[in-house]
Amino acid sequence: MNPQSQPVQIEKVVFGGAGLARVYGKVCFIDDVLPGEKVDIHIVEHQKGFSRARLLQVLEPSQARIESACVVSTKCGGCQYQHMTYEEEIHIKNGQVQEAFTRAIKLSPSLIRPLEFHSDPYHYRNYVTLHSRMQKGESAPRFGYLQRDNRTVFSLDHCPIASPSLEPAFKRNWDSSSGQDRVTFSRAENGDVLTSESPRLYPVQVAGKQLWAHSQGHFKDNLRVTELLLKQIHAWTAKLQPQTFVDLYAGVGLFGLLASGNAPRVIFVEENGFNFQALKENKKFFDEEHFSSLSSQPLSRGPGILGQDQNGRFVLKEGKSEVVFPALAQFLKPEETLILMDLPSMGLDPMISRDLAKTKNLKGLICISRDLPILIRDLKILLSEGNFEIQEVVPFDMLPRTKHIETAVFLQSSERVTG
Repeated sequence: MNPQSQPVQIEKVVFGGAGLARVYGKVCFIDDVLPGEKVDIHIVEHQKGFSRARLLQVLEPSQARIESACVVSTKCGGCQYQHMTYEEEIHIKNGQVQEAFTRAIKLSPSLIRPLEFHSDPYHYRNYVTLHSRMQKGESAPRFGYLQRDNRTVFSLDHCPIASPSLEPAFKRNWDSSSGQDRVTFSRAENGDVLTSESPRLYPVQVAGKQLWAHSQGHFKDNLRVTELLLKQIHAWTAKLQPQTFVDLYAGVGLFGLLASGNAPRVIFVEENGFNFQALKENKKFFDEEHFSSLSSQPLSRGPGILGQDQNGRFVLKEGKSEVVFPALAQFLKPEETLILMDLPSMGLDPMISRDLAKTKNLKGLICISRDLPILIRDLKILLSEGNFEIQEVVPFDMLPRTKHIETAVFLQSSERVTG
């Protein structure tokens, strides 16, 4: 046995994908392991409260261990769960959500639904971001994925979680005309591959509806699971029947357009200019094709923050949610309003979370995030004033084989729950 090796038993897999073991009573994190396995490790990093180790050998493998569908999965920074059955991944993610909400927020397990997922955990990604690396003997950089150190780039010819139509992105040298060190490749509905270096709108079919997305903007990774998420948001909206549906961090308008039900007014707030361009086109389409016969009452007597859109069903505001929302909130009637927030990667701006926490009698609040620790942090603030109660938590496996869990949380005003 290697004198630097250490045999340990894996207790569980924590959010982020690492296995947790204990070495002389101290927590140690190891990648590419499964609960219950006995493994040989080499400790590579010591911190005050924990250590990290590299897997040397699996001594007693789990029955859920499988051969990875990806030959580079142990060095790629994208996937953390390729070495286990999908059933085991679902089981692990369910446990992570249960633990996060029951321990950190003391939520009853009965309010946490099982993970929603599609049966095929591969070939789902609509876009991939490749980083550049100049290879010896080549005049142009070849693009590839980042390794787990988040710095080193490696080339590959195939990614099993990417849509097959994105295969050309991996198999040729892309000449970055803008000199950028990374390029995002998107899949259009007709199968075309677009790059972020060529700005343009492209169509995406979701839940039987066409939306426009932008090659330099953002869209959901997994359309199959996005439809499950939309169905859940629509069910919560139908239950509440709000007069106003506010879609903060709206992107191209996915939720406000496809899950706002019969809400007479839908307000979108989006900062990214490319997303906003697509949102404007989507608004035109839905105004003309689907809702031309619907009308709504003005939200205020003057244009105010709503500008000239105040009398339409769909109201678009370009800007940071933390800037636009405080001014918008004074025009809203909380008892008639449902707010949905598809949270950015860094979570809620503290100003918004504190202001919302103090809001009384809001009809409903929906938070969506793919980062459990950040979601829990923001929910603690939203719950801190006692004005909200969590009614339901539903996790979605938007990115199978990766560490991410897209979680939707439905909250209502405490006055409405107890009234």
